Amino acid sequence: MVHTTLLFITGTQAEKKLKNLDWNKISDTYKIKFEVLNIPIAAFIPPEQVQKSLEKWDPNEIDFVILPGLVPWDGNRIRGDFSDKVVKGPQFLINLIEVLEKIKPTSFSPTEPADKVYQRDTEIEMKGVIRKKKQDILADPKEQGNYLVISEEHPELICHPELPAVLLGEIVDAPLKKKEKIFEKIEYLRRSGADIIDLGAVAGEEHGKFFKKIIPQIHQKYGLPVSIDSLNPNEIIAAYQGGVDMILSICEFNYKRIINHPSVRKEVPIVLIPFSGKSSIDQEKINSPEYRLAQLMKLGNIMVKNGFEKLFLDPITNSPISPGLVPSIEALSLLNRSISKIPQNSEGGEIYKRPQLFMGIGNVSELTDGESPGINTLLAMIAAECNVTGILTTEYSNKCRRNLKEVKKSLNLAFLAKNYQAPPINLGVDALFLKSKNSYPKRLEDSQKILDIDAEDEPAIMDPKGYFKIFIEKKDELIELSYYENETKSDMANITIRGKDAVLIYKKVIEMGLVSRLDHAAYLGKELKKAELAVKYGIGYKQS
Repeated sequence: MVHTTLLFITGTQAEKKLKNLDWNKISDTYKIKFEVLNIPIAAFIPPEQVQKSLEKWDPNEIDFVILPGLVPWDGNRIRGDFSDKVVKGPQFLINLIEVLEKIKPTSFSPTEPADKVYQRDTEIEMKGVIRKKKQDILADPKEQGNYLVISEEHPELICHPELPAVLLGEIVDAPLKKKEKIFEKIEYLRRSGADIIDLGAVAGEEHGKFFKKIIPQIHQKYGLPVSIDSLNPNEIIAAYQGGVDMILSICEFNYKRIINHPSVRKEVPIVLIPFSGKSSIDQEKINSPEYRLAQLMKLGNIMVKNGFEKLFLDPITNSPISPGLVPSIEALSLLNRSISKIPQNSEGGEIYKRPQLFMGIGNVSELTDGESPGINTLLAMIAAECNVTGILTTEYSNKCRRNLKEVKKSLNLAFLAKNYQAPPINLGVDALFLKSKNSYPKRLEDSQKILDIDAEDEPAIMDPKGYFKIFIEKKDELIELSYYENETKSDMANITIRGKDAVLIYKKVIEMGLVSRLDHAAYLGKELKKAELAVKYGIGYKQS
C-alpha cells in the first residue's frame, strides 16, 4: 500500500500532544514524521528556522510539510526542494486528525489554516448539494405538490422539507421607525442571512398607509422579498396593494375580509395561525395541540377552496413554561404527520399542493433568559425533524443580538445532518459561538517556580500620556477607542481609532506613542479584546 508521507513541524511545548494524537485512525493512508524545533510555542517558529531544519530531510521521501496553523507567515516563503510541499495544518491540534479524515493535504493551503479551508470547502459543497436538490425537486413530477416557490421574482426561494428553511428576519414595530432606521436594519438583516424581510405591525394600531408605501421602496432599493406580520385586515390589504411577497398572519378573525378583496393576489404565500379572535375560548383549549391542529386544518381547507394554494401552517411556538413550549412542539409534530397523510393526487389525477410548516421562534429566544445560540440550535434541529420550511426570528432584546446569524448557521447544520442522516456533529459546519470543541491548554511540568497571585485592590496610577474610553459602534460593528490627553478640558477626544481587530488597534496605539506604562498597555489590551469578543459574538461590553 502506498502511503502519503507527512512531515509535521512543531515546537517543544506541542511535541508531546502532537505525538500522542490517535494516528492509528489514519495509519492506512498516511505515514507520519515529526520535526521538533527548539522553540517552545509552535506559532512563533520563524520561516528561516523551518528552512534550515528541512535540509536534513530528503524531499523525495516527504509529500507534504505541515506547518502549525497559527504561524503568521506565508508557507510560500519556504524555498528550494520543499517549496511546493509546505502547507498549514489546523489552528488547534485537537482538530488535526478530524481534518485529515475529511480532506486531503492536496486541499491544504500554504497561507490559510487547514480547518478554515475545510470549513470553506464544506460550505461550498453544501451550496452545491442545495443547488442540486432544488434542481431535482423542480424536475421531479412527483414533487410538484410538495414544494412552494415564494414568488416568480424570487424563484431561488423554494420551500421543501429536504431544503434549509427559508429565514425571515423581522423588524419589530416597523411603522414606529424612521425610514433611514428601517433601511439600516434591512442592510443588517441581509448581511445576517435573512431571505425575507418581515415588517412587524404595531399591536392595536393601524398603519396601512405605511406598509403600502414602504414595501415598493424596499423592493426598489434592495430587491428583497418582503412579508408583513399583522392581524389587521386593513394593513394586510394595504400590504397587498404595495406588492407584498408573503403574509403573516391569516386566522379565523381576519380571513373573511381577505378572501374576496380585489387587491388580494392569491398566488402570494400566506401563513395561517390557530388564533380565533374570540376571548371567550378557554386558554387551556387554545394551548392544546389538538385544538391548534383542528383550527389550522379547518382554515387551510377554507383558503384552498377559495383559490389560495401557497399555504404555511404555524401552530404558534409559545414561550417555555408559560404558556408552554412542549404543546407547541407536539402540535408541530401532529401537523407534520397529518400533512404527510395528504394524498399526492385527487381521484381525478389533480395534484394536491401540500401546505408547508412555519415556525416563529422569537417567543422562545426572546422570552428565555438563556444563551440564544444554544436555544436557536436546538429549535433549528426540532424544525428540521418536523419538516418546517419557513422560520421567523427577531432581534428585539439586547440578549438576542446576532439571533439571525445563529439561526442561519444552525439551519445549515440541521440541513447537513438531515442530508447525511447523521447526528449534527463533525459535519464541517457548526453552530458553536461562545464555546468550542477545543481543549484548554495545559501547562508543561517545567516551571522552576509557581507563583499564586491573590487579588489585591491597588489604586490605579494614571498614565502621563493620557487615558482611553472604549465604545462599540453597532451599525458597522466596530470597536471605537477614544484617546484623551490628561489635561483635556472638553469632552472631545483627541483622536478616535476604529476597527474590528483588537491587535491592530493596540498596535496603532503603540505606533502613535499613546501609552507609556506597561500596566496601562496590559489593561488596554485586555479591554480591547473584551470589546472585540462583544462585537464578534453580540455579547455585552462594559469598560472596567
